[in-house]
Amino acid sequence: MRLRDLWNKRHDPVKLDRALALVLTIAGELQIAAGGTAGKERLGPALLTAGLGLAVAYRRRYPTLAGTGAGIAMGLSIAIRGDPQVISNAIAYLCALYGLAVWSPPRRFALGMTAILVADLVPGPAYGQRPLWALGTLVVMLIVRRVVRDREARAELAERERDLAAHEAVLEERTRIARELHDVIAHTVTVMVVQAQAGPDLLGNPVDARRAFGAIEASGREALGELRRLLGVLRTGDETAVVTPQPGLGSLDALVQELRAAGRDVELHVEGTPVELAPGVDLSAFRIVQEALTNTLKHAGEARAEVTVRYRPSSVELEVVDDGPGANGVGGAGHGLIGMRERAALYGGVIETGNRNGPGYAVRARLPIDPDAVR
Repeated sequence: MRLRDLWNKRHDPVKLDRALALVLTIAGELQIAAGGTAGKERLGPALLTAGLGLAVAYRRRYPTLAGTGAGIAMGLSIAIRGDPQVISNAIAYLCALYGLAVWSPPRRFALGMTAILVADLVPGPAYGQRPLWALGTLVVMLIVRRVVRDREARAELAERERDLAAHEAVLEERTRIARELHDVIAHTVTVMVVQAQAGPDLLGNPVDARRAFGAIEASGREALGELRRLLGVLRTGDETAVVTPQPGLGSLDALVQELRAAGRDVELHVEGTPVELAPGVDLSAFRIVQEALTNTLKHAGEARAEVTVRYRPSSVELEVVDDGPGANGVGGAGHGLIGMRERAALYGGVIETGNRNGPGYAVRARLPIDPDAVR
């Protein structure tokens, strides 16, 4: 989230405008009252101050009306009574003109500035300097409009590009997940076929036959569950399916040994009694740990990493922490975090990432042992 978006989320810009308008109005009225003028001489500046405050309060909702009204009111007031020299009026005037310059469509901006220039050129006190003031106002508003609107346009374009990149990353990750689920199903069905082929040889042994048919039933249920999930994600049709089993939490030892052989300090801890997980859950758990370690290696340098797998009665918890400088790259909009979130969400799990209380970064995930129970 950008800083401006975070600020706008915590501080309503409309409320801030209205608070600013109130402060400017009170300050202006106090300055006018302290100026020593009385009666009708004070009424005009007081009304102008109130009108400019109103323009500031509604400059976001009605930028053309507020900016044009403030400009005309200031121009006519100076033409008729001279410059009241109220500091808060000048600030409110500039705030209202900013809204006209930045938030008004081109045609309305042109009409508003034309009306303001006409009001600035009405004959009155100190007329000799006012054409120069009107020209300066026009030039400044054109510069502000060009610079600020171009910056906002670039920011909006960059935001759309980030959204598109994030969307493409999600599609890419879902395609990868779908491909792996396809391979899980292919392996499960292959095991079913092998067991079914052995069925005729077991007809003379009821116990072994029941065991074989029970295994076929269990494998079939697993395959159907993974097939339902496969239908929920995308898949491209140009990959060749494989029938070898995908890695799972049982493969973490090999992964850790591989990293140690590469000179990385990685520790693996298993808490609780390991249970057999559904193939898809097992695969997703392994990929989450693998991706978290990959981000640690990329962004935390030579930091020490620690992997903990906790088996709970209804879930398996994963924790990957390091003692590096923190903010290792998975906390933003990178593909690694997107992939881990997609995998956890696919099975009704949750994932949390962020800096640790001390040095380092942590990735924590929880996946249900029985994903169908949370659906």
